[in-house]
Amino acid sequence: MIYLRPILIGLSAGTIVAFTRWTWIHTSELRSSAWMVIVGVVLVTALCSWHMIKGRYFGLTSLFLQVHAPTHQKSKEFWLIRLVFSYCFIILGAPIGIAAVAIEMGNFVASQSRAISSKWFETQRRTDTAMTLASGLTATFTAPLTGILFSLETRTGGNALSVFASAISAFISVSALDYALGLNATGFAAEFTQIKWESLLTSRILITAIVGGVVGSLTAVAITQFLLWGRKAIENMSQGVEAVIPAIGGGLLILSITSAIQLPETSQGFLTSVLLSEKVTSTLSLSWISYFLGFTALFIGFGTIGIFYPLLAMGVFVGAVAHSIHPELSKIVLFCSGAALWTAMFRTPFSATVLVYEFTGNPILMIPCFVSSGIGMLISKKLNSEPIIDAELSLLGFDIKRGRITYVLDSIQVDSVMETDYDSAFEKDSLYDLDNKLSATKYPFLIVKNERAEYVGLLSAELIESSFRKQSARSGRADSKPLTQLIEARDLLYRNPSKLKTVTTETSLSKTLDMFDDSPVIPVINKERKVQGLLFAHNVRIAYDREVARRSLIKEIVKPIPENTEDEEES
Repeated sequence: MIYLRPILIGLSAGTIVAFTRWTWIHTSELRSSAWMVIVGVVLVTALCSWHMIKGRYFGLTSLFLQVHAPTHQKSKEFWLIRLVFSYCFIILGAPIGIAAVAIEMGNFVASQSRAISSKWFETQRRTDTAMTLASGLTATFTAPLTGILFSLETRTGGNALSVFASAISAFISVSALDYALGLNATGFAAEFTQIKWESLLTSRILITAIVGGVVGSLTAVAITQFLLWGRKAIENMSQGVEAVIPAIGGGLLILSITSAIQLPETSQGFLTSVLLSEKVTSTLSLSWISYFLGFTALFIGFGTIGIFYPLLAMGVFVGAVAHSIHPELSKIVLFCSGAALWTAMFRTPFSATVLVYEFTGNPILMIPCFVSSGIGMLISKKLNSEPIIDAELSLLGFDIKRGRITYVLDSIQVDSVMETDYDSAFEKDSLYDLDNKLSATKYPFLIVKNERAEYVGLLSAELIESSFRKQSARSGRADSKPLTQLIEARDLLYRNPSKLKTVTTETSLSKTLDMFDDSPVIPVINKERKVQGLLFAHNVRIAYDREVARRSLIKEIVKPIPENTEDEEES
């Protein structure tokens, strides 16, 4: 029964995706006239403006806002209304990805069955967000590995088995319904599915991967900055009246529709047309411009979670432009550019690479796409371009570092969470003595001190045990002491030149996160270099969750005391 909830979330995501695809096919007459589309956009815009009074919506950022801010939880009615809006936009042909309805449906189901106390427990909120993301992406692309990897790479957290169950449930349901409803899968040119291993042995493929990585990442940086600029600009234009924001976005969306030279199509259809085109024509370029303008209008004016298909399509289009300019490049550059843009926008190189495989069914494409994704990660970091989710959260006052709010971590000092029951040794202690101490210690580490009890270094259990076995084997007897007594703790530290960083008791937890990349433990010392304790990664996680829960309880329980009225004062 514990996994019934994840299965229901996955089933709902797969069902709404298949239903939306089916209704899109059977509502082509609705989009036969640009005027009918414009009227529909006007009506939905008016409803969005009315609904904006009840709370601002930032799309994907609002999803992560629920994780970091317990007081920003959205109700099931809110998610249902947003689901209806996204569905209407898709049917009208707006450039919004079908992931919007999948993830919003998942959130609606999750909020229906969510316990009231979940707002006080970040692990539960993270699990819900991870499940809706994984199931939504799985249903959108029919790609379960991509959905699971994306939730992991974005450091969403939560219960891994629940995330896995929701993704598999979404995959089974959307696959079965697509087959039952006769919905055709996305078609690709045979050149993508028939690429052989031998083609990767040429320098042409390496150049293609590099070009795709550079072009895709630079495009991602430009799109990120443009979207953030548009978000700020539209808020300045609204002058604090949030209901005006959808009206401005609706006007921009109508402008993009009227400027299009052909009838609107889904993001999946636009992506397919780019992949199947021999070269980028002027017609396709103009379609991309109107598509990009429409997507920008939806993003800044209405907020949408359906940004995955549009961004992938934009990345593939930029790769197609590069291929048209330099035909000597392999056409793989289209997917390389798409993977690089996806990586630079979300910092998720593995999900971007696996998505190409699940899209085409050709594992060979993963190699050049992974190279392009690595280039995209490197360039976006060098240009100080934040992932779009973190950048938007920063605009809202939530500075995120490794999936956690920085100001919460800043409020916690190391001395309040460190472990003090550590064991230590002196630098002149022999290897034999170190091995004996290690058998009685609580943690697989030994602090090494000098004669003045100052911190010298840290020895791991693996290093001590491997050195002891090696020296014992050389002496010929497993219990031999001479060689193990000749080698001292300082000798082991000398052989292991990597120096661990240390922190003081007054250091805030936000400054320790990057240190755990080098070691799972950080020594804590004072100004006299005397050891005060050990800080582990799980200490930071537990302390953060406890502090967030404490703050949410205070905001939920403590109410402002109303001022006395004049009548009460007279009485």
